[in-house]
Amino acid sequence: ASLLNRATGEVLATRSCLNPQRSYGADVISRIVACKEGRLGELCRLVRERVAEIIHAFSSEYPDKPEYLSVAGNTTMLHIFCGISPEGIGTYPFTPAFTERRDFDGASFGLPVSQVTVLPSAAAYIGSDITGGVYVSHMTRQSRPSVLMDIGTNGEIVLYTGSAGGMRLIAASAAAGPALEGANISCGTGGIPGAICRVGSSKDTPQILTYSTIGDLPPVGISGSGLVDLVAALLDMGVIDETGYMEDGSFSLCGAPQARGRQVSGVGGRLPRFEKIPHIELAQRDVREFQLAKSAIFSGLTSLLEQAGISIEDIEKIYIAGGLGYYLDTRNAVRTRLLPGVDSEKFCVLGNTSLAGAEACLSDSAALEQIADIARRCEVLDLNTLPHFSELFMENMRF
Repeated sequence: ASLLNRATGEVLATRSCLNPQRSYGADVISRIVACKEGRLGELCRLVRERVAEIIHAFSSEYPDKPEYLSVAGNTTMLHIFCGISPEGIGTYPFTPAFTERRDFDGASFGLPVSQVTVLPSAAAYIGSDITGGVYVSHMTRQSRPSVLMDIGTNGEIVLYTGSAGGMRLIAASAAAGPALEGANISCGTGGIPGAICRVGSSKDTPQILTYSTIGDLPPVGISGSGLVDLVAALLDMGVIDETGYMEDGSFSLCGAPQARGRQVSGVGGRLPRFEKIPHIELAQRDVREFQLAKSAIFSGLTSLLEQAGISIEDIEKIYIAGGLGYYLDTRNAVRTRLLPGVDSEKFCVLGNTSLAGAEACLSDSAALEQIADIARRCEVLDLNTLPHFSELFMENMRF
C-alpha cells in the first residue's frame, strides 16, 4: 500500500504485509475452493480488515484523513475484496462476475475512506495488476514489440506486437504455482525480513555459496529470487543436472552440519554469526516445483510469440513485474530457463507494477480510462487449448 498526495503524485509512505488469507491456501484456486465451501465472507473480512489497519496506520502518521482508495490485484482477489464470489473463475469457461471498473462507498466496506475504486481487469486470469502494469510500463508507446511478465503464482504474460504487428495486446496466464513466491518449497518463504533473497559464489571458493537476506537479518527461509539464484548456482556446481536430478537428494545451505553457505550483507561485508539459524536446504521435490513453475512461464511466453509470428530476437524490451522482480537476478533467471536468453539490456525490472498502477489512478485523471482501454484491447489466450503447449511444457522442464 502507498499513501499519496493526489495533487502532486508524491508517495508519502508505504506499507506491506503478507496476505492474511494464506491460511486458506497459497494460490487463488485454493481460495476459490474455499469460497465454494462457504468461506467467502471470512476471506472478504480478512482482507478488508487488513486494508483498514493499513489505512489507520497511515492516518496515525499524517493528519489528513485519506479520502480515496484505489485497488489493483488479480481478478480473484478483487472479487473477494468486493464480497463477490469468484466461483466462476475456477471452472471452465472461467467466467468472472465482473472485469470492469467498480466504485463503492468506503463505509460499505468498513473502510475509513470516502470512495473505493477497483481497477478494471481484462479476464479471469488477467487482472488489474496486469492491466495497470501494462500502463505504467509504457510498453504500448514503443514502435517495436515488447513483453510484460508478472512472475508469481500465475505467470501472466502480455505481448505488445508493435506498430508493424498491428499494435495488438495478446495476454495469457501460465499456471506456475506458488514456488516462485516461496510456497510449496520446503524452506520457502515470502519476501519478508530475513528471507534469503540472493545466493551466489565467488571464484576463489566456488563450492561455498554466499547469501544475503532482506534487511540483513538472520535467515528464516528462502524467497523466490533466492530460489532462482540457488538453482542456478547448483546447476553451475553440477549438484543439479539438466534434467533436474540431484544425486544427493538435497543441498544444505545453512543451519545444519555440512551446510555449504555463509551469510554476507547486501553491501558485501561479512555479518556476525547468528545463533539458532534454521536448517535451510533445497530438496529434490523443491527442484521439481521450480521446474514446473519456470517451464509454465517460459512455455507461455514461447506460445504467445508463436501465435503472433514474432521471434524473441524481435522483442525490444522484456519488462519484469511482481514482487519477485525487486531482487531477481536476470542472469540466473536465464541460466535456469525461467527467462529467455536475450541481451541483458533488454530486461527491465519494474517491481510492483500493480501498486504503481493503483497509484497512477489516484494522481492522473486519465490513467483509469487508459487502463480500461488496455483491458478492452487485451486478446486473452487459453494456453491449454494451443496444440503444442503440452509439448513445449515438457521440453522446457529441462535446464
